[in-house]
Amino acid sequence: MVAETTHEGPRLIYVLGNVPRATSPEALFGQRNPLRACLQSGEAILISNLDEDLEWRETPLLSALRAKSLICLPIKIDKKTIAAMLAVSPEPMPAFTDEDLQVYHQIARQTSVILQNISLLNETRRRLQEVNLLLDFSRQLRGLDSERIVRALLESARRALYTAHAGVVLIWDEPTGQLVPTAVSGYADNETMKRIGYRPGESLPGQVFESRRPLRVDEHPAVELLPRAAVEQLPVRGTASQRQIGSEAGNS
Repeated sequence: MVAETTHEGPRLIYVLGNVPRATSPEALFGQRNPLRACLQSGEAILISNLDEDLEWRETPLLSALRAKSLICLPIKIDKKTIAAMLAVSPEPMPAFTDEDLQVYHQIARQTSVILQNISLLNETRRRLQEVNLLLDFSRQLRGLDSERIVRALLESARRALYTAHAGVVLIWDEPTGQLVPTAVSGYADNETMKRIGYRPGESLPGQVFESRRPLRVDEHPAVELLPRAAVEQLPVRGTASQRQIGSEAGNS
């Protein structure tokens, strides 16, 4: 079994091997057991004979699995326990020697190093993708007029927010005192979207424009601008004076 640490608490993510019928590891995982304890403490638990272990031998999860011995190892990244793995056997094992303990701890360390390298690789790929998007956007700006620059900004933003299916860039219009849609993409009726303006502080675009801070709303039941729930709002500033010139929205 493998469990991970989440913001909501420990969560069982994998169950491998033969599980006795009518046994639900997911339900029993919520009760006290070595896997949860390993996640919380970050310490390995190795028991060669559960019948001789007063602390864990009556655990509902281990009893349901008919375990007689177990090995439970933490997986850490940057000294933080992110997951743990539990292996059980229906038979007792010989008493663990110091060499056995060293081997098991080395397995845990190597697993942690591999996962950390994967995490760093994924982060590096994400950063490179962001750089490529910026370079691509910069190349698109050469020789473009302002309207085409705004359209290029919107398309680049939609590629950066890979889950976004639609988006709009709103530019501040001084005479009317409103944010006016300048580039719209991906909506069922883009022309209607172009006619919707916002005053500072009004709805999500106006709030972002007024606060000058990006905003992410994962669930918004009453967003009149965006037909689906996940929303990304970004302020847009001018490069010359760094003054606020508009707002950009994307939804997925």
